[in-house]
Parts: sequence; structure tokens; C-alpha cells
Amino acid sequence: GGNFGFSRSAWWVRLEVGNASATALPLLLRQNYPLIDHLDAWIGDGAGGVRHVRTGDQQPFASRELELRNFVFKVDVPPGATVPVYLRFASSGSMDISLDLFEPAALIAVVASEQFAFGMYYGGFLALIVYNLIIFLAVRDKVFFWYLLYAIVFGLHFGVHNGFSYQFLWPGSPAWANQSLVVLLALSLVFALQFTRGFLDARRLTPRTDRAAVALQVLALAVLAASFVLPYARVVVPIAYVTVLVTALILVMGTRSLLAGYRPARYFMLAWAAMLLTVFAYMLKAFGMLPHNVFTQNGFQIGSLLEMTLLSVALSARVRDLHKHSFSDPLTNLLNRRSFDQHLELEFARAARAGAPLSLLMADIDHFKAFNDRHGHAAGDEAIKLVARHLREGVRQGDVVCRYGGEEFAIILPGATC
Repeated sequence: GGNFGFSRSAWWVRLEVGNASATALPLLLRQNYPLIDHLDAWIGDGAGGVRHVRTGDQQPFASRELELRNFVFKVDVPPGATVPVYLRFASSGSMDISLDLFEPAALIAVVASEQFAFGMYYGGFLALIVYNLIIFLAVRDKVFFWYLLYAIVFGLHFGVHNGFSYQFLWPGSPAWANQSLVVLLALSLVFALQFTRGFLDARRLTPRTDRAAVALQVLALAVLAASFVLPYARVVVPIAYVTVLVTALILVMGTRSLLAGYRPARYFMLAWAAMLLTVFAYMLKAFGMLPHNVFTQNGFQIGSLLEMTLLSVALSARVRDLHKHSFSDPLTNLLNRRSFDQHLELEFARAARAGAPLSLLMADIDHFKAFNDRHGHAAGDEAIKLVARHLREGVRQGDVVCRYGGEEFAIILPGATC
């Protein structure tokens, strides 16, 4: 076998299978890459006859001798005979020829192990989707919605990539089997960018990269639309390049957010770093620069599940960060007016129940407007942070310092008398 990248040529493979034993040898020849458009096999019977099997993902799924996600051919070798096998490969996608010869029992064992691994993979995807759907229904944050769409479409994309979608979802639609790979990949890029823009608040914090993200979304949608009118071979290479550009831009956006001090961006960057290596390894395989092996073929999927898991962690960190900021003032890191109201009500109840004193101290910065007008708002912010720091350092443990609003501060003093 070998990986020859994108090729317009038809590729032929010839092999001979010998049987030196005294009993017939039933074997199964498997082509491990399921996205071959046209795959023809001519298999000898050891007595001068030849059987022709015409299959591929541009043929109905029923054209396969065995109903499996990959292409499997029966090769029966009579005792003492040698059987010739000729295979013709033609595909508008990546030309990935990967052949293995099995005894039936050995193939059953391999398929069972593979099905278990794929079950773990897609089960993990489904668990993440259900978990984040529950969180979305609870918090109603639209960033979770974009994550869900990204995860669902990406999972379906890998279903096509592994051959399961054609086997179980649309076995009678060979044209869509090819096109769906481009459509689902393009949609996953659009939703990944939309998730990134919302998660990093890119429109407000990094407007230029946000505009670049919108441009790439339009480009991905253009390739998606083109897939309905152009042959698969004309759109598969452009969508591969768009995938690389989208991944690079998302890393740039995440890096800028991380450098700006946005803590949830740490998990975001870990997620995309895990994905990056496997994306480029798979792309290099698709273009014929790396061989077909377990890592280049399936590492992309392992990286995608790790990415989805880390993005789910990043979303949880974002919810915690939003919850924290809903009760704190971002400029001073003091509690805000909303938190002050809750603390004051709680301390009143405690003081009344215990018969203990409770004091409230209000403070503001005199002539703050004149200071702002004279020195500018940046200097005014520094003055507010300075006062906040001194107030925080000057109270007892258990006292509550809040920014009441503007240049006003409130300090709740449990157990203190006036």
C-alpha cells in the first residue's frame, strides 16, 4: 500500500496469493481507507476463472461483498494453487492505498477491536454533546450553542471519514457520500469560528481578527455552495487550505486573548494545540507527504476528541469567570453593587439574630470629576484602583469592601460599633 495524495490517475495493484497446503484457504483482502470513489477488483479462482467486483463510495453500498465500512474482498485459494488479484483505484480525493490480507477469524478480531475503539470515540463525543446541552439549557449562553453545533457537525464529519455515515445513514446515496465530506467540514469550520468569536469576545476585544474570522466563514460557505455545482475534485483541495487558514487564525485569536490575561483562554489554547498537530499530520497524509498509519489516519480523531473535551473545560472556566465578574468589579477586583446588596442583607440578618452590632462605612473620592477632566480617564482609573487597594488593606478580616458605583465605596463592618 501507499499514500499518493490527490491524483487524477488510475492506480493499479497486482498481487498473487499462494496456497501450499492441501486444503482450500479462504482469505479476505481489505482496503483500509474507505473514501475511494471507484475500486474494481479482478480475483482469480485458481482454475482460470476471474471474478469482477465493482465497488467504491461512488457505487451503492450494496455493491460490497461484505457490508463493512471498508472494502473487503473474498479471496478463495484452492490447495496448491496461486490466485492472481488485480485492483484498480480511481478517486477524486486522496489516493490512499492500504491493503491487508486476513484469515476470516483474524479479520473478525480486528474489526471487533476497531468497533470497540470507535464506540468509545463516538460515545465520548455524544457524552460531551449531552453534557453541554444540559449546561446550555441552564445558562442560556449562546457560546454553548455554537459549541454544540460544532461538536455535532464535526462528529458527523468523522462518521463520513470513517465510512460509518455511508454504511448507516445514506447507503443508497453515493453522490452525497462524497459531497457530505466537504459540506460537513465547511460547516464545522464556520461553527468553530463562530464559537471562537463568541468565546473570546472577539468583536469587542480584537475587531480586526474578528473581521478576518468573518471573511473565512464566508470563504468556507462559498466552498460549501460550490460543492453543489462543481465536482468533488475541484472543491476538496480548497477546503483543505481553508481548514489550515481557519486553524491558524483561531490560534492567533486565542494567543492574543491569552496574552491579554483572559484566563479561560488557557484551556482554549491547550485544546487547539492538541488539535493542531493531528490536523497537520492528517493534511500531510492527504497530500501524500506522510504515510498512511494509525497516527496519521486516526490521530486527527483522537486530537478532535481531546480538543472537544478541553473546549468543554474552557466553557466551564468561562462560566466560572462570568459568574465571578457578575459579583465583582473588573477595575478594582472589589465586590460590586450587586454583591454589596446581597452581603448587606445577609449581615443584617446575622446581626439581628445574634444581637450583634453592625456598621456601614461609605466613602467617596472628593473632586473626582475635576481630577478626571484634568488628567484623563486613565489616570482616574488608577486613582480608583489605588483607593480600592488601600481600603482592602485597611480593614479587618471578615469586613467586606465593595465598589458602590463610580468613585463611591461601601465597607460592611460586622461586629463594629460607630
